[in-house]
Amino acid sequence: SPNLANLYAACGISSDGRRVLGYSVGAGGGLTQLAGAPFMSPGQSPSNVYVSRDGKHLFVGHGTDATVRVLAIDQLSG
Repeated sequence: SPNLANLYAACGISSDGRRVLGYSVGAGGGLTQLAGAPFMSPGQSPSNVYVSRDGKHLFVGHGTDATVRVLAIDQLSG
């Protein structure tokens, strides 16, 4: 994320092919899984992620269905 507080990763075809990982980044660089993670994306085979500059949205690119889905970050753990 732009503020370096969170890290997101796409899981591709692993497991059910819809998961996006989310971690908080500690002061020493350690990772702690975010509440509600892994998150489910409505697309198939998430292959890349991008956090918007304002840190409010996660753009998830998908390989299998060639789509980009936009997820509201404040609703991921909801």
